[in-house]
Amino acid sequence: MAELRSKLFLRLGMERVALNLDYVGRELIFRGDLQCAGHSTWLETHAILFDHYLVLAKTVTQREIIANEGEKEVYDVSTLPIPIQLLVLESTDDDPVIKSSVKSVGAVTTGKKTTANTQNSRLNQTATHDLERQNTLEYAQSNNSVSIIPSVRESGSAPSNDADAMLMYPFRLKHLGNQNVYTLCARSAQNRQDWCDKILEAKTRYTTSLLKEDSEPFRLRVMADSAFAYEGMSASQRSVVSVKDTPLDRAIREIEQICGASLRPPVCRAEINCAATFNCYGKPMVVIGTDYGIYISEANDPRSWTRSIQISRVTQIGILEQFSICLIIADKSLVAYHLDTIIPGFDFPASNIDSNPPLPQKLSGNRDVSFFATGHMKERTLVFYKERDGLHSTFKVLEPVLRKSSEKSRNIFGRKFGIVTTEFFREFDKFYIPTECFTINLFSVYIAISTKAGFELLTLAKKVPMRIPDLKNPDLTNIAARLANQKPLGMFRLSSSEFLLCYEENSVYVDKHGEVSRSVVMEYVGKAKTAALYGVYLVLFHSDFVEVRNAENGRLRQVITGRDVRSLDFGTNLLGVGMATNHLNPPGNSAQRTLKLAMAHPEVAGRRIVLEMILNEGH
Repeated sequence: MAELRSKLFLRLGMERVALNLDYVGRELIFRGDLQCAGHSTWLETHAILFDHYLVLAKTVTQREIIANEGEKEVYDVSTLPIPIQLLVLESTDDDPVIKSSVKSVGAVTTGKKTTANTQNSRLNQTATHDLERQNTLEYAQSNNSVSIIPSVRESGSAPSNDADAMLMYPFRLKHLGNQNVYTLCARSAQNRQDWCDKILEAKTRYTTSLLKEDSEPFRLRVMADSAFAYEGMSASQRSVVSVKDTPLDRAIREIEQICGASLRPPVCRAEINCAATFNCYGKPMVVIGTDYGIYISEANDPRSWTRSIQISRVTQIGILEQFSICLIIADKSLVAYHLDTIIPGFDFPASNIDSNPPLPQKLSGNRDVSFFATGHMKERTLVFYKERDGLHSTFKVLEPVLRKSSEKSRNIFGRKFGIVTTEFFREFDKFYIPTECFTINLFSVYIAISTKAGFELLTLAKKVPMRIPDLKNPDLTNIAARLANQKPLGMFRLSSSEFLLCYEENSVYVDKHGEVSRSVVMEYVGKAKTAALYGVYLVLFHSDFVEVRNAENGRLRQVITGRDVRSLDFGTNLLGVGMATNHLNPPGNSAQRTLKLAMAHPEVAGRRIVLEMILNEGH
């Protein structure tokens, strides 16, 4: 370790990388020389696998000035070292390729892979390395004519001229943080297998240590593992390289013990867009919105999914249990359903189900609806939805209206609401924002709207937007530079006096007046698509992993990896105060809200797995 510490030279810009090779218990797991396939040539690479980082370096010579005795080998680290939790082994058995040494110019061929692998590359377009493009032959352009040499599997045999060509065995690694994919080549199949085994060993040891130390805030529970599949052949893909003892691996093993390892045929082949939970006569239920309609199942039976409502392009869904209402956005229209209409075929007492529930009500007009949010403001339960009005965004506010029923009945959701039932909504208010808007977060008084220009804060009483934070302040020049051209994702309450403004790549702390309260900026690992606050944790959803940070101090607490990751339910309580609700203690007997996500099944090609994130005890 001391020798490596003296030989490793990290480039400028890597100051935040703490290898800490002098720490007690630090371990070198594997090292060796590999070939890194560049765009037009091969790069000699010395790879060093520690228990916490993978370092890719170039071996160079350095003159011993002090000793004045010749030269020594050192390692120039020009590639950002990859933390173990952000290291993904993308492939272990790619076709052998041929390295050509003609005129010292590399000619690389990857060989044709299966159709599934080709389609997999379309699903995962985040890789920035040129060799990630499947079914193409990569080769160098030079003044000399260099022929394209087919792979061994295509030609059927290795080239006879060993002086000009060498057989190489590639495997691919991905750095989740910067989305770089590295194609590394070993000189033998055994050496490649050794590297893949050691990387999996390092990751398994890391995840096992996290489990023993109870370091991860969330565990996963499978809500659907066979019901949902990708549409058509365009999304078929091979399984990824799984790591033992991760929360995802444990969740899959748990559901196999309960329901068996054999999967049922899928009931839906469409995009999964959203999800929600509610209690139905004491039973926790889950609904999922897809491009083909709404699907429902008991939360405790992940293989009993059935379609409840056939409707196109359901992009958002929310449950108002107190009013027995299911709100959905379908085909860009906001529609309200009575909950009795979305639970057909389940074993509930007939006396508790309305045999003639109200018909669905279209709440929006003829304009397209982008999203909605529900909160409790001015002692009222209000529904806010955004519709596009030319270059402006119009927000309309609705209130559910209650009427007295002629007969008392017990509500099917396990609570007695006396003699009230929901009949329809009435318009309560509306306001305009003169730009494109992305999200809305509701608090007890204020409304926070994320727009192209940043966050706009207003109240229903005044409706005068105030932009926060004030980045024109000369003291905030550095923060303003970091936030430039970033899409805002949401505003979340941390305490009665502090809030968190979340953007794609970082977050900023502000006080209750919208002024920046801390000079520090919370930096993310990657570029997030959506964000949610659950308890004390900021959960960031990326295309191929979930990043969990302590919202108070920004510390990275957990990374959940996957393919085609998408958030379905932010865990907000629709009966409370919007995004500021304490998600751990929803009022009444309503179902506890949890974060939900979908991703490509890591072990079954072409299937999706739907998961909920559950806080571990003590976190």
